[in-house]
Amino acid sequence: MSFLITGFGPFGTVTHNPAQSLAEESGFRFETLEVSFDAVDWFVESVACTSVLMLGVATSRSLVSLELTATNRVGENADVRGTVRLVPSDSGHSEFVNQSLWTLEQLMRWRSEADLVESHDAGDFLCNYLFYRMRVYRPEIPAAFLHVVSYQHIGKERQLEIVRLVSRPREK
Repeated sequence: MSFLITGFGPFGTVTHNPAQSLAEESGFRFETLEVSFDAVDWFVESVACTSVLMLGVATSRSLVSLELTATNRVGENADVRGTVRLVPSDSGHSEFVNQSLWTLEQLMRWRSEADLVESHDAGDFLCNYLFYRMRVYRPEIPAAFLHVVSYQHIGKERQLEIVRLVSRPREK
């Protein structure tokens, strides 16, 4: 077991997902996830690691976002298999869950070191779904989510530096 970075593969108009290439080139053990609810469910059930940083692309954003909160919701978008889930991802669980990989001190330092922002809105599609399910069903694994952006907004090398920066072990 070791630290793991995940990235999502292509979906919709995103034919080359920056999350996938950044995970692959991070220098850490990585896994690419299909953009599907079933693939996320399988991953959450089977993952074996000491901690995980999950990456996804936020096509509407221009800055990399440290996601601090995941919510128990899904939207109306179909995944790559055509599946739509119109109900909350899980009933009977907390509406919100927080990341568990980074300390407050790390977050404060990174705001000044990198082109990133903190966010409490991981969206309502598979990024949020993955983040929420990891925190609810695998609470023993420290986990966090980072939304990367198109290389038109921030170049690949700079985003790779950011991914490596936030992949530092949790400070005690």
